Amino acid sequence: MAHSIAEKFTNRCSALAAGLNSPPEGLSTPQPTAIITVAGVHEDGIKAAVPDEAVLWLGPHKWWVVSENQPPQELTEKLTRALETENAALTDVSHGGFRFRMRGPEVRDVLSAGVSLDLHPSAFKPGRSVPCAWDDIYIVLHRVEEECFDVYTLRSYASSLGEWLVASYT
Repeated sequence: MAHSIAEKFTNRCSALAAGLNSPPEGLSTPQPTAIITVAGVHEDGIKAAVPDEAVLWLGPHKWWVVSENQPPQELTEKLTRALETENAALTDVSHGGFRFRMRGPEVRDVLSAGVSLDLHPSAFKPGRSVPCAWDDIYIVLHRVEEECFDVYTLRSYASSLGEWLVASYT
Protein backbone atom coordinates (compact mmCIF):
# COMPACT_ATOMS: atom_id res chain seq x y z
CA MET A 1 0.00 0.00 0.00
CA ALA A 2 1.35 3.42 -0.95
CA HIS A 3 1.69 6.03 1.78
CA SER A 4 0.88 9.68 1.23
CA ILE A 5 3.57 12.32 1.71
CA ALA A 6 1.80 13.41 4.90
CA GLU A 7 1.87 9.86 6.30
CA LYS A 8 5.55 9.45 5.44
CA PHE A 9 6.33 12.80 7.09
CA THR A 10 4.37 11.86 10.22
CA ASN A 11 6.23 8.55 10.40
CA ARG A 12 9.60 10.32 10.08
CA CYS A 13 8.64 12.79 12.82
CA SER A 14 7.62 9.94 15.12
CA ALA A 15 10.86 8.09 14.41
CA LEU A 16 12.92 11.21 15.10
CA ALA A 17 11.05 11.91 18.33
CA ALA A 18 11.54 8.31 19.45
CA GLY A 19 15.22 8.52 18.50
CA LEU A 20 15.93 11.32 20.97
CA ASN A 21 17.59 9.63 23.92
CA SER A 22 14.96 9.97 26.65
CA PRO A 23 13.84 13.55 26.02
CA PRO A 24 13.63 15.52 29.24
CA GLU A 25 10.31 16.59 30.66
CA GLY A 26 9.29 19.81 28.99
CA LEU A 27 10.62 18.87 25.53
CA SER A 28 8.17 17.35 23.06
CA THR A 29 7.67 17.14 19.30
CA PRO A 30 4.01 17.76 18.44
CA GLN A 31 3.86 18.47 14.72
CA PRO A 32 1.44 20.96 13.17
CA THR A 33 -0.84 19.71 10.43
CA ALA A 34 0.17 22.51 8.04
CA ILE A 35 2.78 25.22 7.56
CA ILE A 36 2.10 27.60 4.68
CA THR A 37 4.52 30.36 3.66
CA VAL A 38 2.72 33.56 2.67
CA ALA A 39 4.71 36.32 0.99
CA GLY A 40 3.80 39.77 -0.23
CA VAL A 41 1.03 40.73 2.19
CA HIS A 42 0.66 42.42 5.54
CA GLU A 43 0.10 40.38 8.69
CA ASP A 44 -3.35 41.92 9.30
CA GLY A 45 -4.72 40.43 6.07
CA ILE A 46 -3.49 36.97 7.01
CA LYS A 47 -4.82 37.14 10.56
CA ALA A 48 -8.21 38.29 9.28
CA ALA A 49 -8.30 35.31 6.90
CA VAL A 50 -7.31 32.69 9.49
CA PRO A 51 -7.85 34.17 12.96
CA ASP A 52 -7.43 30.84 14.78
CA GLU A 53 -4.02 30.02 13.31
CA ALA A 54 -0.54 31.10 14.41
CA VAL A 55 1.06 33.65 12.08
CA LEU A 56 4.85 33.67 12.47
CA TRP A 57 7.06 36.47 11.15
CA LEU A 58 9.93 35.37 8.88
CA GLY A 59 10.95 38.75 7.48
CA PRO A 60 9.46 41.77 5.73
CA HIS A 61 6.14 40.71 4.19
CA LYS A 62 6.93 37.03 4.71
CA TRP A 63 5.02 34.79 7.13
CA TRP A 64 4.34 31.24 8.14
CA VAL A 65 0.76 30.27 8.88
CA VAL A 66 0.87 27.28 11.23
CA SER A 67 -2.22 25.17 11.75
CA GLU A 68 -2.81 22.59 14.44
CA ASN A 69 -5.78 20.95 12.73
CA GLN A 70 -6.32 22.07 9.11
CA PRO A 71 -4.71 20.00 6.36
CA PRO A 72 -2.30 21.92 4.09
CA GLN A 73 -4.57 21.88 1.04
CA GLU A 74 -7.55 23.18 3.02
CA LEU A 75 -5.50 25.95 4.65
CA THR A 76 -3.95 26.94 1.30
CA GLU A 77 -7.39 27.14 -0.33
CA LYS A 78 -8.75 29.25 2.53
CA LEU A 79 -5.81 31.67 2.31
CA THR A 80 -6.01 31.81 -1.49
CA ARG A 81 -9.69 32.80 -1.37
CA ALA A 82 -9.11 35.39 1.37
CA LEU A 83 -6.06 36.95 -0.28
CA GLU A 84 -7.18 36.77 -3.92
CA THR A 85 -7.14 40.57 -4.29
CA GLU A 86 -3.62 40.79 -2.83
CA ASN A 87 -0.32 40.22 -4.60
CA ALA A 88 0.41 37.20 -2.42
CA ALA A 89 2.41 34.03 -2.99
CA LEU A 90 1.58 30.88 -1.01
CA THR A 91 3.77 27.80 -0.62
CA ASP A 92 3.07 24.65 1.37
CA VAL A 93 6.22 23.90 3.40
CA SER A 94 4.53 21.52 5.85
CA HIS A 95 6.73 18.54 5.05
CA GLY A 96 10.02 20.43 5.12
CA GLY A 97 9.99 21.49 8.75
CA PHE A 98 10.11 20.01 12.21
CA ARG A 99 8.86 21.51 15.48
CA PHE A 100 10.13 21.10 19.02
CA ARG A 101 7.93 22.36 21.86
CA MET A 102 9.69 23.47 25.03
CA ARG A 103 7.84 24.08 28.28
CA GLY A 104 8.69 24.87 31.85
CA PRO A 105 10.10 27.50 34.18
CA GLU A 106 13.66 26.92 32.92
CA VAL A 107 12.84 27.18 29.20
CA ARG A 108 14.28 30.71 28.84
CA ASP A 109 17.57 29.58 30.38
CA VAL A 110 17.74 26.56 28.06
CA LEU A 111 17.04 28.67 24.97
CA SER A 112 19.55 31.31 26.06
CA ALA A 113 22.25 28.65 25.78
CA GLY A 114 21.69 28.53 22.03
CA VAL A 115 20.22 31.80 20.77
CA SER A 116 21.41 35.39 21.07
CA LEU A 117 18.06 36.98 21.85
CA ASP A 118 16.55 38.80 24.79
CA LEU A 119 13.87 36.31 25.82
CA HIS A 120 12.57 38.30 28.77
CA PRO A 121 8.77 38.55 28.55
CA SER A 122 8.96 42.34 28.26
CA ALA A 123 11.10 42.02 25.11
CA PHE A 124 9.76 38.78 23.60
CA LYS A 125 6.07 38.55 24.40
CA PRO A 126 3.81 35.51 23.88
CA GLY A 127 2.72 35.35 20.24
CA ARG A 128 5.97 36.83 18.94
CA SER A 129 8.24 34.93 16.56
CA VAL A 130 11.63 35.54 15.00
CA PRO A 131 13.94 33.67 12.62
CA CYS A 132 17.39 33.20 14.12
CA ALA A 133 20.11 30.60 14.59
CA TRP A 134 20.83 27.98 17.22
CA ASP A 135 24.57 27.65 16.78
CA ASP A 136 24.71 27.18 12.98
CA ILE A 137 21.18 25.78 12.62
CA TYR A 138 18.47 28.03 11.16
CA ILE A 139 15.39 28.12 13.40
CA VAL A 140 12.18 30.04 13.80
CA LEU A 141 11.50 30.70 17.47
CA HIS A 142 7.88 31.29 18.53
CA ARG A 143 6.86 32.15 22.05
CA VAL A 144 3.50 30.43 22.43
CA GLU A 145 2.91 31.24 26.11
CA GLU A 146 4.88 32.67 29.02
CA GLU A 147 6.76 29.37 29.63
CA CYS A 148 6.24 27.67 26.26
CA PHE A 149 8.26 28.10 23.07
CA ASP A 150 8.07 26.35 19.71
CA VAL A 151 11.36 25.88 17.88
CA TYR A 152 11.01 25.16 14.15
CA THR A 153 13.85 23.97 11.95
CA LEU A 154 14.33 22.26 8.62
CA ARG A 155 13.67 18.54 8.84
CA SER A 156 17.26 17.75 7.83
CA TYR A 157 18.56 19.59 10.92
CA ALA A 158 16.01 18.24 13.39
CA SER A 159 18.14 15.40 14.69
CA SER A 160 21.13 17.67 15.40
CA LEU A 161 18.96 20.33 16.99
CA GLY A 162 17.15 17.70 19.06
CA GLU A 163 20.48 16.50 20.47
CA TRP A 164 21.44 20.09 21.35
CA LEU A 165 18.10 20.70 23.07
CA VAL A 166 18.31 17.47 25.09
CA ALA A 167 21.89 18.32 26.13
CA SER A 168 20.84 21.86 27.11
CA TYR A 169 18.09 20.59 29.39
CA THR A 170 20.52 18.41 31.35
